[in-house]
Amino acid sequence: MPAAPTRAASLLRDALLFVAGVISAVVVMQLTQNNEDHKTGSGAQGSNADARSHGAVDGRTAGDGEDRVVGDPLSRLSEAIANGDRDTRMEKLRHLAEDLAATDPERALEVGAKIPDTNDRLEFLRVVFAKWAERDPNAALTAALKYPAGTTRSETVDAALGTWAVREPRAALGWVDANLTGPMKEEALVTVTMKWAGADPEAAAAWFVSTGSTSESVLSGLIDAWADLDPHAAARWVETLKDDRSKILGRIALVLEWSNQNPAEASAYAMPYLSQEGGADMAGALVNAWGTTDPLNAAKWIDSLPAGKVRDQAAGTLATIWAANDINAATQWATQLPESQLKSGVIDHIATTWGAIEPQKALAWLSTLPSDETRMDATRGALDSWAGTEPNAMAKWIESEPAGAISDQARVSLGSVQIDRDPPAAMQTALGISDPGMRRDELVKYYRRWSRRDAPSATAWLQTAPLAPDLRQTIGSSVRR
Repeated sequence: MPAAPTRAASLLRDALLFVAGVISAVVVMQLTQNNEDHKTGSGAQGSNADARSHGAVDGRTAGDGEDRVVGDPLSRLSEAIANGDRDTRMEKLRHLAEDLAATDPERALEVGAKIPDTNDRLEFLRVVFAKWAERDPNAALTAALKYPAGTTRSETVDAALGTWAVREPRAALGWVDANLTGPMKEEALVTVTMKWAGADPEAAAAWFVSTGSTSESVLSGLIDAWADLDPHAAARWVETLKDDRSKILGRIALVLEWSNQNPAEASAYAMPYLSQEGGADMAGALVNAWGTTDPLNAAKWIDSLPAGKVRDQAAGTLATIWAANDINAATQWATQLPESQLKSGVIDHIATTWGAIEPQKALAWLSTLPSDETRMDATRGALDSWAGTEPNAMAKWIESEPAGAISDQARVSLGSVQIDRDPPAAMQTALGISDPGMRRDELVKYYRRWSRRDAPSATAWLQTAPLAPDLRQTIGSSVRR
């Protein structure tokens, strides 16, 4: 049973709730005031704004077979963003975005700009641009490109293109070629290809071949959408690809999606190719999905593979996934593995994953393992993960540990993280290493890295640090070599 919260924690929680309530109320009041100002605007400007705020005639949306009252957009917006339940809030915002985009998309953009939460605003705009593109994709995309480079522009372009590509993929591709360049063009091509393949995969595949493209992202998007409809047909097409690299990447992309649907079929498809180039990546892609839904049968499949790189990589992938979801089952599987090399690799992956979640429990488990070599390699992985996720907690733990191999390795792991954040702290951590050779090596390594970034500070530390003269000389001369 979790411990009862302290009074300080309760007061802090209550204070945060109060502040959140005040912020929400201020936002709602501001929107309401904006709404009143909007209603009482003078002359033609006020009249036009009022007409836009009500959308279609009689305050109802047109088309779509839906007769949802538009009402006053700012009032509906205030009601939506004041709702604390995210699902309900998002539903209200989506409805408002659809209603406004169907009648007055420019007004929809004005309303969307008033949404305070970045994620809520982005989702609202995606709906607006998708709906807008149903009527006028060119206008929607022209408006999307007016946003500064960044997430909003990318997401709104993606939303509009996705709608257009379902109906007129070639027209959408033409727009992409004429208006986009670089990474944004590549992302847009993936969007159009996936939407096209979801409706007509054979046509999308024929287009891809006709371009002579070897784009991994476009190919993966095409296969991902096709495999969702008919993985067997997608598999037959992959084998017709003339470019060997594209064929390998196509197989991997297919297995990744197929294993989400039917891992038994996906594994049967993959088996003949596992001994070929890309086989280890295929096995990893298969286990990546299978290990999440059915790790026990994924483990049985791995046991059926011949010894070698493919099996080792697949087992490592499964160990990482399984440890993150069910550490007890993962450790039980690991300790029952018969072969030393495979077992060592699996234990290393489990320790690295567990070390980022419950490091002290991971270390306690590792201490029960019989092999010193396996235990030390895995311990290094667990300590590296701990240092990367909770360096302050690890530093306190180190101070309570007796001198020895484990605490020395912990200092190495911690110092490797500290040297880029707090060089003096890293040097102090290294000074605590009990093994003289390891202590010297880490001090030299850290000092070199520190000197490359801030030579005066590193030199000042070296002159005053509590070091034996010969060690000081060794550290200093290492930079001059």
